[in-house]
Amino acid sequence: MECKVSTTDIREKAFIVDKKEFMARVDRKDLECRESIIIGDYYKAAWFNKTRQTFILPTFCLKDGQIKECISGHHRTALLDKCNVDAMPIGFVTIDENGLAIEFSMLDEASKKLLIEIKAREIRNEDIIILPDLRIEE
Repeated sequence: MECKVSTTDIREKAFIVDKKEFMARVDRKDLECRESIIIGDYYKAAWFNKTRQTFILPTFCLKDGQIKECISGHHRTALLDKCNVDAMPIGFVTIDENGLAIEFSMLDEASKKLLIEIKAREIRNEDIIILPDLRIEE
């Protein structure tokens, strides 16, 4: 399935990441907190815009060289993890010492290194990504 991506916050950056490297650094307890371990093999319509041409990215917080938590998209992340793909689209935000989202240009050096380790490649607004071909359910 070909589509564009959208983020949920203007300060969020979209990336394609190596699935194996990314999932090795995600807090599994955080992902499982919303029963995202049990999911069907389909996308939910709410994960796309109305025309279903834009996929709303799962969003994670990146700080001090760690993926701190999943802000939204537990189920999307779990679904993409179980699909037979090498890479997956993820949105990242970064926060200040008070836990407030800040401009991505303020990303700390350790987190910049982490992006390299997970082989992150930025997705631009005009880029088309390929998601696994699965049905979309209301």
